[in-house]
Amino acid sequence: MSTDRNYRILLRKVKKQKVRLWRRVFEELSKSRRERKKHVINLYKIDNLVNDGDTVIVLGKVLATGELKKKVNVYALNFSKAAIEKIRSNGGDVGDIEDALNTLKSVKGVVIMR
Repeated sequence: MSTDRNYRILLRKVKKQKVRLWRRVFEELSKSRRERKKHVINLYKIDNLVNDGDTVIVLGKVLATGELKKKVNVYALNFSKAAIEKIRSNGGDVGDIEDALNTLKSVKGVVIMR
């Protein structure tokens, strides 16, 4: 279990959700820190795998390698500064997983990447 208090609070909030997508997020976030560190996603991978207007939940860190040509909303544990700038320059939105819990009313069109 993580020693970061904010991370533990996030895990509790995600665990309370009844939707299957959030159960999957909880399972992935509950893994050890060593396993979670492997979850690094570059922007070119997001661009290749999602459609314009989709919402992406990244269970790790988003890096700015590559081009992002689609307007997507990205929620993740961490972002590089350059990744935030590239996502926002295309009209997308960025936020952490707690923001996703609060803003996403429907999970239709939501893609989990790890």
